[in-house]
Amino acid sequence: MVAMSEHGDRINRLENRVDDLTRSTCELQGAYEHLATKDDVSRATLKTVIWIVGVGIASLATILSVQINILSRLPN
Repeated sequence: MVAMSEHGDRINRLENRVDDLTRSTCELQGAYEHLATKDDVSRATLKTVIWIVGVGIASLATILSVQINILSRLPN
């Protein structure tokens, strides 16, 4: 009888732990609703790449125009 009581206590403790974990999991699921999805991240990555390429092209155009302006002022 002692062994059955020990097993019963152990099973009760395990069931309580599982119940606690289930409650914690349900609480965490609500916390993740505001986070970005894979689709959001891929769209943001694409926008960032396009922005960086655009800034690079604008910077190159500015540098080239300044160089052309400087070179045009040099005596031949």
